[in-house]
Amino acid sequence: MTQDWRLLHDAAEHALRFHRLDEAERRAREALDAAAASGASAPDVQHIRRTLIDILTTTENYRGAREVATEWVSGLERDPATEPWQMAMALRRLATIAAELDDVKAANAAFRRARKALEEASGPWEPAVGECLRDQAELLMNHDRIDDAIPLFRRALTVFETELGPDAPEVCDVLLNLGECLAISGDGHGAKRYLWRGMVMSSYIYGPGDPATGGAVLAFGEFLLEHDDARDASPLLHRALAIYEEDEGLNGPGVANCLRALAVLHSRLNEPELAFLRYRRALAIWESDPASAGLLPELYATYADLADAANRPDDATAARKRAAK
Repeated sequence: MTQDWRLLHDAAEHALRFHRLDEAERRAREALDAAAASGASAPDVQHIRRTLIDILTTTENYRGAREVATEWVSGLERDPATEPWQMAMALRRLATIAAELDDVKAANAAFRRARKALEEASGPWEPAVGECLRDQAELLMNHDRIDDAIPLFRRALTVFETELGPDAPEVCDVLLNLGECLAISGDGHGAKRYLWRGMVMSSYIYGPGDPATGGAVLAFGEFLLEHDDARDASPLLHRALAIYEEDEGLNGPGVANCLRALAVLHSRLNEPELAFLRYRRALAIWESDPASAGLLPELYATYADLADAANRPDDATAARKRAAK
């Protein structure tokens, strides 16, 4: 029987690698049953559960993955030999799955428990502690709990800068998220400082033409634009557009976001014709993207306003008709 569950587990992992997901799930569940019947060790059972979670999350079956992750955590809680780092790993996986299901309360609690387990295992300065803080902060940020996210991002930044150095990718990512949170909270001075640092570090770490740098440049440019620094925002937005056009071609989603920001820029600079033309190009990209279908009425309404400002009444009328459909 021992050989049976090992073979089944190997078959599940093999099927997962080749994206035969139905077969992979079936083999993993058979491996779990066989392991339980043969009295396999707790670490072996947990290994099979991790594989099954990988399969279920790949198929976006997050409810099923949550059930397995909960069993994983429960099994570790019952085992007196469980190490804190093992519990932390299971709790972080459970938290990530709960976040995918928009269960903020459960995900937040699991992240908190995972962090405490990591601190018990390795101390408060372990980079994994910073990762857990960052992931928890991103969860809260994505659900508009900005005041709760900011101190977690600050702690994650301190851990990463101390343990990994000031030029690590983890530091760069936290700088940008922290800057965005501070901007939302109304701390314009702090937001500007962190977004600028994130932009500079992105160029240094990822390279001046990398999409990650394009995102950082766009974020800082949009911040300046929102705070009435249109002249300073202009070269940044044009730079971000050039990066995305090089990476995505002329019709990528990043290109559309840059064009929308440039349309706002031209409106602020009293250049209505340029604003209209930028937005028209962005709109053409969104119209070809099925994911943007629900946003089109609002996009058409904005396009109509820009057409009015550019003295293009026919375009404005056509856009309002499409927005009303």
